[in-house]
Amino acid sequence: MRDWHVGRGAHPVMIEVAAEHGYDLSGHRGVQVSEGLLAWADVVLAMDARILEALRDLAGRKSGPELKLYLGDNDVPDPWEKPREAFTECVTAVEAGAHQHLART
Repeated sequence: MRDWHVGRGAHPVMIEVAAEHGYDLSGHRGVQVSEGLLAWADVVLAMDARILEALRDLAGRKSGPELKLYLGDNDVPDPWEKPREAFTECVTAVEAGAHQHLART
């Protein structure tokens, strides 16, 4: 899996756009997914199909968490190196998909 964001915070524009939508990403730091982290989780949500495939490769045939795409059959749009509007679209997509993963009470 890619590790170039390990230990780094969220993109500065994402922090701003998320804050405009009521989310605080200021304390976010990237971590490297490991077999141990997968063993700990019940469900792991990948933002795109490429990451999902890498997670499946890492998990191998061992029993582990349910691995699936956050948006079902679609990738969350990656705003990296795109205009600010792409970051807003990303937050909107994440918000729209959240209902699929939150417990209903």
